[in-house]
Amino acid sequence: LIYLNQDSIQTLDLTYEKRDRTGITTRYRIVARMNTRTQAGEWTRFNGDERGISEVPSLIYPVSVKNNTLFVGKQMFLFSRQGFCWDGEDENGKFKSCIEKVLPKLNVSDKVFDSVYVCNISYGTVVDSVKHRYYLSARYKILLQHELLSLSGAPQIIEKLVRFEPQ
Repeated sequence: LIYLNQDSIQTLDLTYEKRDRTGITTRYRIVARMNTRTQAGEWTRFNGDERGISEVPSLIYPVSVKNNTLFVGKQMFLFSRQGFCWDGEDENGKFKSCIEKVLPKLNVSDKVFDSVYVCNISYGTVVDSVKHRYYLSARYKILLQHELLSLSGAPQIIEKLVRFEPQ
């Protein structure tokens, strides 16, 4: 039975580059596994971009998809129409999420991704007045880019997919 279910697991090996406003860059890997039948899986994060037998995950995010909604850990992203917004609350306080736009195509890591949803998340408190912008692939259910923006809109941190390898 285990062998029969192996074809329903989609595995992606992803490398991201994180650059802060001072220009310092770091890399990390995520191995994204999704059961295409149950639409449940996990993103396993590894520090650095080297693959090795003895590597230990730094974080594991449970991931699931239900009714055009992507759940990653405690975060929720809706694949809906442009301008659609929803409110939420997490350990950082209350926030408002909105679909800023839906891009027909986005070129990232020498690959063209179609149906890319751009989601903005803004926290209401003045202390935490930062804005997150997420670029999500509807097809692969992965993060393509994340930007942490200041109140003025200047990027503080940019995380971007730099390697995409289906397994």
